[in-house]
Amino acid sequence: MGNLEGTKINKIDGGNGRLSATNARIFLMIGAISLVGSTLQANEAVKLIQTKDVEAVGITPAFDANNKVLAHYHVSEFFRNAPEGTLYFLPVADDATITETLPTVLQTLKTYSEIKGIGFFGFTDQTLTSVFGLVESLQEDLVGEAKKSGILIDSVLLEAGGKGALTFNNYPDFTTKSAENISVIIGQDRDVADLETEYAAHSSIGSALGMLAVRQISENLGSTDIINKPEDRKAEKFYSLTDSATEKFVKASLSTGEKLSELTNVQIKSLQEKGYILIGSYVGAAGMYFSGSETCTSSTSKYSTIENNSVWNAAARLIREALAPYIKGKVKKDPKTGFILSTTIAHWQQVAYKACIERMEAENDISGGSIYINPAQYPKKETPLKINVTIESDEIAHTFEVDLTVQ
Repeated sequence: MGNLEGTKINKIDGGNGRLSATNARIFLMIGAISLVGSTLQANEAVKLIQTKDVEAVGITPAFDANNKVLAHYHVSEFFRNAPEGTLYFLPVADDATITETLPTVLQTLKTYSEIKGIGFFGFTDQTLTSVFGLVESLQEDLVGEAKKSGILIDSVLLEAGGKGALTFNNYPDFTTKSAENISVIIGQDRDVADLETEYAAHSSIGSALGMLAVRQISENLGSTDIINKPEDRKAEKFYSLTDSATEKFVKASLSTGEKLSELTNVQIKSLQEKGYILIGSYVGAAGMYFSGSETCTSSTSKYSTIENNSVWNAAARLIREALAPYIKGKVKKDPKTGFILSTTIAHWQQVAYKACIERMEAENDISGGSIYINPAQYPKKETPLKINVTIESDEIAHTFEVDLTVQ
């Protein structure tokens, strides 16, 4: 579906926002699975608000075991971590490639435009090499194409496992890519990976989507605690992936085969520096956590993290919505200069500030910001009215270094 040209938001590296929590917790999970034993139809998305919804259409633990897939597992992990989240589940042919599914995915996004993030699982083209070659085309052919229809996708999560002939030190460096909305997950629950040979190379896509859904958009996927815990976990000091009672994430490994316990600190750091998201633990914080929220672009970019892309997208949505009533509206001019009347400029600035910066500050997603419109402009059909918006995004405390002295 095409759109008339109205408000165009240009992404500027160096400045960076989310809708209210209820609107931001909506994700799409795409699984390449056999549908034998379920009532689902391939290439048709279903809306889920709890794990029981997917069980009602035949996606159960027994379905996973019989088909050697992890459909129920990923959905249940999403809701275990984000019990108030909303998930659209899109099954596709079990032998489909990610590229082949894109027309269906784009149509799904147009139908359910409230979707903010995507996760793919179960696809055969998920080796490190194949995913490395895929991320930039996904940025263009999925995120870019969706944007043309006015749909802003915060993040796309990919599995990457089965390293093939690659040695650990030769794992590809995803920070050399230009795919700022794409993230590669190589962390997994080792106990799940050990259940079946077919599960060995899986990544924790459902868990990652859930951990994004439960957070505010400005929070890092790897934070040891979150701002708004679900009701049944409010008393917990940390918000980890681990649930000892059900033996979830008691141990972690990489989807490439290495156990976390076998990796050195130097190796773990090297993976993070190459843009991978894995799962590990911190001294002093009980449980397992995602290592961060890296995206497939240079680490020096302002958009090298999921949260900064989510913040930018939310700000863009809010500004676009705020300015929509003024598209092709009359503009009063100063009769002496021919420029836009100062009172009109002040009104537009106030409308945009209140709708975006003031709202996002109130939702605790940014530190502040400013909006400026140069009054020396002549609005014409071929000349867009220029508006400068600066968002002061929150920073993330990744590590601490303490100088401790006993006197």
